[in-house]
Amino acid sequence: MNLIELNISPLALIGFVLFFFVIFIAMLIRLYRNVRYLRNRKNTQHTKIKDLRLSKMLNYSGIPFTHYLRNTNDLEKERHIWVCENCPNPELCEKVFAGENVDVAAICPNHPRLQRLQPD
Repeated sequence: MNLIELNISPLALIGFVLFFFVIFIAMLIRLYRNVRYLRNRKNTQHTKIKDLRLSKMLNYSGIPFTHYLRNTNDLEKERHIWVCENCPNPELCEKVFAGENVDVAAICPNHPRLQRLQPD
């Protein structure tokens, strides 16, 4: 039997194409949901950074927020957020932002990591 001589009914062919079309649509829906979830997670993370003293520290260190977002991966951002939320010296941190002369390197656990992000 030759492959060209296969007799496939039009109904079977339509069913075959429809089956793969449904699978394709299901995959697209799943991909869209994943992208939407990741986008929401990233927006939540950005909002969290802006609400913490971390954004003030970025500004104080001369690191533009967009530069920070582009050059820091999500895991590192989560580490910065966690360290900032559990800051051992929040009062001293606020004094730095108020303009008092305090050694930032001595009080901020995020400072060494943030210094590596300084724009050229």
